Amino acid sequence: PGFEDSVARWVPLTRAKAGDRLVIRRLHERAEDNREVLDYLVQQGVVPGTSVRITDVSVVNETVSLERDGSPVVLGFSTARHVFGEPGGH
Repeated sequence: PGFEDSVARWVPLTRAKAGDRLVIRRLHERAEDNREVLDYLVQQGVVPGTSVRITDVSVVNETVSLERDGSPVVLGFSTARHVFGEPGGH
């Protein structure tokens, strides 16, 4: 309670569009509770505070492609829906 205004702009990566720049703000508990998913996100650098650029959102393939520090990362919708970003990354 009391933080609604600060999180109102946060969106799951599945709702982002190609070209969007976001700062990762939150990993939902479902991602944090799955050790394999959490390890993958950490390994790829998709963690709170990281700036990313969305390069593609494919409904057909159910993937979100992004760049982090020039490195490509691909997430399936099942993971991307649990990663929240705030518009305005670098």
